[in-house]
Amino acid sequence: GGEGKMEIMHRDCEISTTIKCLLDDRSVILHGRPGVGKRAVFSGLKEVFPVPTIEVDVARLVTESADCGAFEESFNGYARLASQRKAVLFVPHIELLKVLEDGSCSTMFGVECCCRGGVFRDLCRMVALGDLTCVATTNSYKSLQRISNFYCYFTPVEVREMTTAQSIECLNGNKRYLEDEMGMLLSNKAISAAVTMTQEHFPHQQLPGKAIDLLTIVGENEGCCNLRSLAQEVSRTTDVALNQLYEEVSKHETPPSSTNTLSPNLESAFGRRFSAPDKNKLLQANRSRSGGKNISPVMSPGTSWRRISMETSNSSVKSTKIPVSPLAVL
Repeated sequence: GGEGKMEIMHRDCEISTTIKCLLDDRSVILHGRPGVGKRAVFSGLKEVFPVPTIEVDVARLVTESADCGAFEESFNGYARLASQRKAVLFVPHIELLKVLEDGSCSTMFGVECCCRGGVFRDLCRMVALGDLTCVATTNSYKSLQRISNFYCYFTPVEVREMTTAQSIECLNGNKRYLEDEMGMLLSNKAISAAVTMTQEHFPHQQLPGKAIDLLTIVGENEGCCNLRSLAQEVSRTTDVALNQLYEEVSKHETPPSSTNTLSPNLESAFGRRFSAPDKNKLLQANRSRSGGKNISPVMSPGTSWRRISMETSNSSVKSTKIPVSPLAVL
């Protein structure tokens, strides 16, 4: 992604489905677990589908409103403005409207504001009558499904968790954007380590959000992100030994593409020795293939002289390759 701009990747299906719904004058609810990137889907939608949008920050409206009447007036003002301008109203965490309508706002936001006027019902009514087109997100779609005829108002589009490889590609592609947001430099190895460690040790959270959270927390505490600081943070949180985390990261480390270089950062980060294959064995293997002639081994462009291995007491664990390339965020 370019500087100051987030690039959206691996969300073509969700974006295209949402566009089809909007072209049919149907409102959409993007649902998925926290951290999967529902807002990123909406950001990608705006890039390829040029339509005016108006976003409502429900939490901010509640905290800034003196009472339920002021909140309802502010929210309905956004809805009427979107209707007049034929704009798409974006409501992140639409389930908050239902919670507020049920009178639980003081518990959630710490303000005495029992909104029993039916803001959620009014929004659904405008959507049902075709007066308003809305794109909403929610982490609690199952609870909204229990509302009578809710499926008639919003077409559900599920946003699934990215795979490990997709998350690494996404965050690497948006590295410059993340660096600007976090105020620090990020390496491809730090991003890869954050993704693999959070996927292994934080299974109840979702990629790529949890990897971004780890990078942010380490950056705020340490002022920089490297393999050691990431491993230390995960170790403090999960009580997993540092040595075990180093070994896990090394298994997913991408081998160097150059035939003459080894990454100096790996050796300093893991405190391990890296060995190259025995050249005598390579010569013997080439001599046997050439009928006994003593020739120099010729390496193909895709073959590396050196193979990284991490020596342990009893075995050598070879690193496996992870695709690393450009992209996006939450």
